[in-house]
Amino acid sequence: MIEVVRLTENEFTSELSSLLDQSSFFCSTSFLRLWDSVGGHPVCWVARVERKIVAALPGVEFGLSAVRRFQSMPDGCYGRLVGNHASSDFVSSGQAILQAIRKQRYVSSNIYDFYGDFPSSDEFDRQECVTLMVDIGPDWEPPDSKIRSEIRKSEREGATVRSFDSKRDFDGFVGLVNATSQRQGIKRKYDDQFYRALAKLAERDQRVRWYWLDYQDKSVASHINFVEHDMLVNWQVVSDREFSFLKPNQLLLATAVQKAVASGLTKLNLGATPIDAENLLAYKKKWGGSEYKYQRLTSQSILGKLVQ
Repeated sequence: MIEVVRLTENEFTSELSSLLDQSSFFCSTSFLRLWDSVGGHPVCWVARVERKIVAALPGVEFGLSAVRRFQSMPDGCYGRLVGNHASSDFVSSGQAILQAIRKQRYVSSNIYDFYGDFPSSDEFDRQECVTLMVDIGPDWEPPDSKIRSEIRKSEREGATVRSFDSKRDFDGFVGLVNATSQRQGIKRKYDDQFYRALAKLAERDQRVRWYWLDYQDKSVASHINFVEHDMLVNWQVVSDREFSFLKPNQLLLATAVQKAVASGLTKLNLGATPIDAENLLAYKKKWGGSEYKYQRLTSQSILGKLVQ
């Protein structure tokens, strides 16, 4: 019989922590702990048979108990059912985990099922999500001639890309975040504390690839990327429009791909695009991306629907 338990971070056993850390970056305990900096609480829903772990779904809870939300994973990142895929109980364990999450009475639950681990469920509604994926390899280059030309222009202007150095670059990065938020007319999603925590994680985990471009001692642009399995996820981009003539984002992304290929990655994930951002979508497609569709599993309590 399958038993499902919800474990908080301080209840993770060494066996569970090892399973998560070996599965992927988004499932790792270090990535889960990153969300502590913004009030998140790492948890893991574990399905066991005779006390042995068959499957586990890590995620992050936000909010107080009466209005608690569950995400696997937050902000454009993906959840994953990890464990013994060869077990005859693996698929049914996934279903049991969904049922247990539903019974937890979160005001909302969201699971971004990029890998199709949950083929069906009566417990959750399904919404189709789309991201752009690019196959990359040693001979890869952007198929769009204008993009290639812009990269060469950036190099002629003397722009260079290097890894982000938090001691040297952090204040400039915060300025770029503020400028980008103001330009887009949206509130900053994360405070300085979150980015400091992410910078510390980048120092000890090479799966955080944070690239930086400055020019004549001025902060120009930053790209934060994550490595998930064989995929480079282009997660966050901020820049100063004053230096758009440098084409910094083109050079940053091209450099990130070159380094990704050198380390054995085979895919570039350009991320989901807001429905109303047609220009951004057109730009992404110039990098050779094709649509990859996956499911967002979501459920809401009555209270969640009222406060939506």
